[in-house]
Amino acid sequence: MLKQFPSRYRYENISIPQEKAKPYCKSRFEEDLSEFARTPAERCPDNVMFWDDPYRMFSCTKNHRIITPPTDYLLPYWMGRYYGFIPPEM
Repeated sequence: MLKQFPSRYRYENISIPQEKAKPYCKSRFEEDLSEFARTPAERCPDNVMFWDDPYRMFSCTKNHRIITPPTDYLLPYWMGRYYGFIPPEM
């Protein structure tokens, strides 16, 4: 799963894939949600990507002035290293 994270956390043009662009249901905030979850590579960057709903249907526009820290990648990576799931050579 960590291999799917973007290498840079800046806003690029990210659009919703065609098969995931159809509204399936509504959220508790009355936003349209997709039937299928988006992978981390298909989502807009955020401080902690796990806090976002992967079923939300929105796109990002390119903006190189917004750079977020990769907190959501670093925490699982170092926990995996600590518990031995990720070897040092990876």
